[in-house]
Amino acid sequence: MSRYVLITPNGDFERLVRLAIAGMHGSLQVFQSNHLPDGPGDVLRQMVGEPPEVLILGPGISVDGSLKLASVVDLQYPEISVILAAPSTPETVLQAMRAGVRDLLDPGADPDTIRVMLERASLAAAGRRRGLAPQASEHMDKSAPGRVIAVMSPKGGVGKTTVATNLAVGLGKAAPMSVVIVDLDLQFGDVASGLLLEPEFTITDAVIGAASQDSMVLKTYLTVHPAGIYALCAPRSP
Repeated sequence: MSRYVLITPNGDFERLVRLAIAGMHGSLQVFQSNHLPDGPGDVLRQMVGEPPEVLILGPGISVDGSLKLASVVDLQYPEISVILAAPSTPETVLQAMRAGVRDLLDPGADPDTIRVMLERASLAAAGRRRGLAPQASEHMDKSAPGRVIAVMSPKGGVGKTTVATNLAVGLGKAAPMSVVIVDLDLQFGDVASGLLLEPEFTITDAVIGAASQDSMVLKTYLTVHPAGIYALCAPRSP
């Protein structure tokens, strides 16, 4: 389960974040304040259990102060991803990059956009944790085996994609962010078009290099769908 912390006095933004996380397997702790803590340790001391994976600095607090806090988090707690909700200007983007901010979020973004960004930040946090403590991560990966469901037919045009995509979305409702649909029709696969996705990476990228040897790296090659599932799509060209 992913763990998120939000700091903001803005009730509307908090509502959007709660709607986004409602479709995910995660928990949210909110600090309704327009003043930032002196450091990340002040936030962590108020939490119960494990530290968060993602820290969201919402609207209503100083952007300069948020950037300073983000730089300290990046230095002291590199396994925590920071998301800053602020208007995206060239100056802010540059400062955020220097401070180690994972993503800039439009304060008026819809819940689906927020959900995708949070999941991307969670993946980054998981990758960093793996690098910091590889043995613990490997043990965790092996302790929870998954289940594979194959949808296939000896001929085309019989509805494999329709069945597979609807099955994935249905399973995603029961287990948000725990389902991956893999398109193994390497010549004419159309899972991407069926789910209205424009994947940055396809199965071609996933079977070469580090992704073929490391499950956490592989996860970063998956495309997040607003329905709360991942997709590994077929190559763009046969």
